Amino acid sequence: MAGTPSIPGLDQLPAAEKAAVMSELNRLQLKDRAAAAAAAAAAGEAAAAEAAAEAAAAEIKGEIIE
Repeated sequence: MAGTPSIPGLDQLPAAEKAAVMSELNRLQLKDRAAAAAAAAAAGEAAAAEAAAEAAAAEIKGEIIE
């Protein structure tokens, strides 16, 4: 499996225990990816809010200058 860290002794575990360890590892990796995606979405929302605020400020400045 690409990107899977080496786990010492994993190959010596019985198949059921090895499967449980791999399942938990996959669950944790998915949880990390979901957290990263949520952080990226929050950053995107913050950037969109900042852009909207800048546009509003530019519009207000334009009205004042006119």
